[in-house]
Amino acid sequence: MESSLNSLLADVALDSINAKTALKADIGVMNAGGVRADLAAGEVTFADAYQVQPFGNPIGTVDMTGAQFIELLEQQWKPGQSRAHLALGLSSNVTYIYDPAGEQGSRITRVLVNGTPIDPAATYRVAGNRFLLNEGDIFTAFGTQTGSNTFTDTGLMDVDLFISYLAANPNIAPVTSRPPSASTWTEPRRTVPWQRAPRSPSTCPRSPTPVGSPSRRTSPSPWVTRR
Repeated sequence: MESSLNSLLADVALDSINAKTALKADIGVMNAGGVRADLAAGEVTFADAYQVQPFGNPIGTVDMTGAQFIELLEQQWKPGQSRAHLALGLSSNVTYIYDPAGEQGSRITRVLVNGTPIDPAATYRVAGNRFLLNEGDIFTAFGTQTGSNTFTDTGLMDVDLFISYLAANPNIAPVTSRPPSASTWTEPRRTVPWQRAPRSPSTCPRSPTPVGSPSRRTSPSPWVTRR
């Protein structure tokens, strides 16, 4: 199941790369296993942020084709593994539609980036942590270990960027409504939980966990991860 906090961290990676470096990424990603704690409502300390992602991962980028990114989304399903599905956190400018009854490698039916269909032949710069972008959790579509793609390390640390992002966005809050369970849909949709995101009229809100804000200035509800 997707985690709203996980997707927030994908936004942090994308926005931070674009604000603090000259790399100018197109998409942010975050691995599910990198989110290690829920974030309770209220003022967020460094210790709180560190408990969420305690690995001290550098943030960087990988350039990959649209076809590779689609393959990356397909690799969230991992039959035969101890966890058969590892949902990636994605930045709020990315949406996709998938068919849960589809064959392995053929579940993704549509992907939009900034409201535009992804171009399989185009190159997209993806921001995220070093573990994931170096093919962690068997996400080999990044191609940094098994292919010719290269991880560019910015030297920026994940927890530092998270704290800076929360300080700059004190009123951030996820959408709290949930569409029907994916298992009941013919073509379940997965889109962004953040209200500030641009959306195409043809897409629907992503299915977030019903959570609140990490700041007492916005909501008494906690951010909750789903593993």
